[in-house]
Amino acid sequence: IEKAVASGNVKISFDDKVAVSDVAEFINGKQMLILSGPNTKFISGNNSIAGERITIHIETGKVNIEGTKKNRVEAVFYPGDKGGIQ
Repeated sequence: IEKAVASGNVKISFDDKVAVSDVAEFINGKQMLILSGPNTKFISGNNSIAGERITIHIETGKVNIEGTKKNRVEAVFYPGDKGGIQ
């Protein structure tokens, strides 16, 4: 499988993390998960990030968040929380 796409009310759980979005694309060769839509959110412990498009690089743990003029990026981080977002 090179690419898998899910649409609708998508919810993905892994480890202690949860991602919700309108559309989710998994690109196998790049080990990348792309979440998009106005309701996109990535939650790890008490920490959360939200934006129009969130790209998760699975191998490195790097997360890119993009917003739009209408839907800005929002982030909530608690110092010392074990649910870190990289």
